Amino acid sequence: ACVTIGEKVIYESLIEGETLKTVVEYFRREGIRFMVQSKDHAFCEKDFEGIVIPAMLAAGVSKELIYQAYGRHTVVEDASVITGVEKLSYFCSPYPPSKISEDLSGTFYVVDFSIGISEEFSSFGELNNAGVTKATAIGNYLSHIGGSIEDTIAIGDSGNDLEMINFAHISVAMGNATDAIKAAADFTTTAVDDDGIYNAFVRLGLI
Repeated sequence: ACVTIGEKVIYESLIEGETLKTVVEYFRREGIRFMVQSKDHAFCEKDFEGIVIPAMLAAGVSKELIYQAYGRHTVVEDASVITGVEKLSYFCSPYPPSKISEDLSGTFYVVDFSIGISEEFSSFGELNNAGVTKATAIGNYLSHIGGSIEDTIAIGDSGNDLEMINFAHISVAMGNATDAIKAAADFTTTAVDDDGIYNAFVRLGLI
């Protein structure tokens, strides 16, 4: 949802005002916990630390990964008034992404995370404006620099990487990737915690 070259933002898709309020009210009504994320920070309501973090631990997500991904956050009274929101992450949802997207009239791109699911922690994922994916980010970058799709390489592991994997000229799945990502990619490297990107760069002759 945000593409930068150095410090310059060349593309940004924001979820603000009434649009953000609609999502927040839906999540509250359905009992789905959530976090709103801007380019520099993340904001959550008071139940995040008491409900979401224990649920993630119960799902087998390591404490290190939780705090690496969500450690920089601020608890606020009302997340619907935050500005500069690029995406929402949702947690403890009883619904799959397709149901959330349908309930919100297709206004948003909704996708699962790949970390895990448990009885206590049934579903979690993320939400962007409709049509905003990592593939559109690459497209906007290429348009800005006058670049060619033949020069693109995508490396990914989870649901929000699929459009990018299909879009790039060369695509690489991490060893820990979902089956769908592995099936779509040109080849699979080692896992994230086993030098996956480094090994992919070696295989591609970049280093």
